Amino acid sequence: MGLVPIPGKTITGSILFEGDDLLGKSEKEMRSYRGRYISQILQDPLSSLNPVFTVSNQVAEGIIIHDNLRGHELRDRVLNLLKRLGIPGAELRMNDYPHQFSGGMRQRVVGAICIAVVLNY
Repeated sequence: MGLVPIPGKTITGSILFEGDDLLGKSEKEMRSYRGRYISQILQDPLSSLNPVFTVSNQVAEGIIIHDNLRGHELRDRVLNLLKRLGIPGAELRMNDYPHQFSGGMRQRVVGAICIAVVLNY
């Protein structure tokens, strides 16, 4: 994922994804992989989510970047994801902030972010 900040680095080895060595990719090239093909769910969902953006904004970000959706299509995709991941009252809750969700519901939101683009819900 390339999340280790400088001076951290990979000394040896390779990370293959569908035959491509991700370690040889530039940061720009890696941005096209992150979210579209690979993602990760960190253990603490509260620190994974940005407290100043609504849940729907955070789920929508990858969809906007990789699928270029806007408007009603984007809103419908986000709503569908939240419903499928078991967020009760998703229509009302999608504009809430992470601190307004329980820990389990925040974990579901992080899951929605990870699968939003990869599975094209």
